[in-house]
Amino acid sequence: MAAHVILFKKESTLISRAIAKVTKCDITHSAVLFDGALFDASEIRGEFGRAKIKKLQNRKVEIYHLGASDAQVETWLVMNHGKKYDYSGVLQWLLFGLFGQFFKQTRLNQRSKVYCFEATASLINKVTGLKYPQNISGDHLRRTLGRAVFKGQLKEFLNDA
Repeated sequence: MAAHVILFKKESTLISRAIAKVTKCDITHSAVLFDGALFDASEIRGEFGRAKIKKLQNRKVEIYHLGASDAQVETWLVMNHGKKYDYSGVLQWLLFGLFGQFFKQTRLNQRSKVYCFEATASLINKVTGLKYPQNISGDHLRRTLGRAVFKGQLKEFLNDA
């Protein structure tokens, strides 16, 4: 089954609006759809893992075909399995957003933990070899993925698949 990158658009929730403001992007979450399951790093769950699609199905998304082999995705899943959420990486974004260049070279995010954009970028890196800055945003992902194969509510995409 083909892997797809799912970029979630900003919602009216406080967290979603804060992420959009700090990253200066309307993409506030990312995940990978593979074999009928959605995988992401979630601040609510506190770790990387399988997301509950039903909770996310009404969200507006942009969907991109990744071109990853099953083996690449499976390796990525094993590599991220059990990783805790990178709250300090999100704090780094906040400090970078507030204080700009002063925090550009400061590394608060931890390599042993991931937030959603870091997790997704690591799979894109496996497939394409592209490198990302340490303050990865939804905009970085969007720019490197090319043209979306779908835009709309996630449930519409899932119903058509």
